[in-house]
Amino acid sequence: MILPGDLTGEDVAREFPGWDISKGTGGLWYARLRGSDPPTMASGEDPTDLRDEIRRKRAGSAGMTGTGTVAEAGAGVCRMCQGADPRVTTPLQCLLPEGESRFIARSPRFVAMPTFGCFVPGYILVVPRVHVLSFGLLSHQSLAEASDLVERLCERISAVYGMPVLGFEYGNNVPGGRRVEHAHWHLLPSTADLADWLDARLAGYAAGGLAGLPADSESSYIAVRDQRGRMTVYPVPNETSQRIRLRRAVAALDPRVDPGAWDFEDARFPDLIHRTVRDLAVTSLDGCP
Repeated sequence: MILPGDLTGEDVAREFPGWDISKGTGGLWYARLRGSDPPTMASGEDPTDLRDEIRRKRAGSAGMTGTGTVAEAGAGVCRMCQGADPRVTTPLQCLLPEGESRFIARSPRFVAMPTFGCFVPGYILVVPRVHVLSFGLLSHQSLAEASDLVERLCERISAVYGMPVLGFEYGNNVPGGRRVEHAHWHLLPSTADLADWLDARLAGYAAGGLAGLPADSESSYIAVRDQRGRMTVYPVPNETSQRIRLRRAVAALDPRVDPGAWDFEDARFPDLIHRTVRDLAVTSLDGCP
């Protein structure tokens, strides 16, 4: 087998026609493992750096996953569903040392893990294990569990980094046209005043925590939990395209972040992913896997 580090531009053009070589070839090893189209990886990745990792993952994948699955989401596959499944070794997991879990916390219905595009340490996502488009569409029981988990995580993040915690979600309830069609709640230590920024652009209203999120699949929303724990909901058009990029806004509002590094596809910050996992101990609630 020829490893991705051995590929020339001509090899890539022949084996993966249509692939933009300027995106790098670091992600092609996932395609080689799965026989699928290559995922989009961070620009400038050096595939030669992945040779030993490729061999190790191939040799140990069955032991790591229980199913021998090294996964990269393709057409029709939800990458958040894969990410929430501890049996699956995801691209995020492959960035971490052997034996180190990507999960920051787990509860019966949710997991928390670092995000690709982790532009500050401590930036995590809370993800439902069940496939759903937004938190507002979850059951009351699930939202109560999520609320408890979010509050615990906010306390943990604030204690570790000595900063208040910002939370937000783009609750787009229209399938199609988005890169990630699975509910995920962002949490990060930041002084970015996202609610104030949105107030200048949208009409919002106060909500009583996650339980106050819109539960109508015919409507979409943006929700912000500010650094004081106050929740504001901003109704947005119920359409596939997202008119406001929340990560872009937060990156621009946080003085520590390069405003151009907001897109998780282009800037993944593996070093900060490592740091986040190290800083925030894994917590399993109620003995769940």
